[in-house]
Amino acid sequence: MSTDEDSLSAALSSFGIADAILEPLSGGLLNRVFRVESSTGVFALKEYDSDALRFLDPQQVCDAQQVARAHGLPAPTLLRTTDGGAFATEGGNVFTLAEFIEGKTYSVDAMPERAAYRSGVVLARLQRALAFLPPGDAPTLWSK
Repeated sequence: MSTDEDSLSAALSSFGIADAILEPLSGGLLNRVFRVESSTGVFALKEYDSDALRFLDPQQVCDAQQVARAHGLPAPTLLRTTDGGAFATEGGNVFTLAEFIEGKTYSVDAMPERAAYRSGVVLARLQRALAFLPPGDAPTLWSK
């Protein structure tokens, strides 16, 4: 997955952001994330791994994030594109833009036990939130 600066700028433009400073963030196993500093605020631009998206529907992923946030889970607010979409597609890649939340990233083999436990608690809460939605309302995440 290699995105040039033009694609990143075009993706940001889809969200109405121009003249931004991008800083790549480390720690992602699949996706690339950039810290975006602009005159309108600080955001996180996520470029989804195109191989993983062969199995996922980007709209469903965005819907699941909104469900998580609505149920009090620590999920950043997604910003909409200028045409009201949840994600942008540029150069064959899918992007989302969200509020930036400071945090710490751990490598898979170096996560402290407490952080791993908290991650499990959050995952259980997400599964519970999605399970209680009426049939057909829960994001399926998997493309058909």
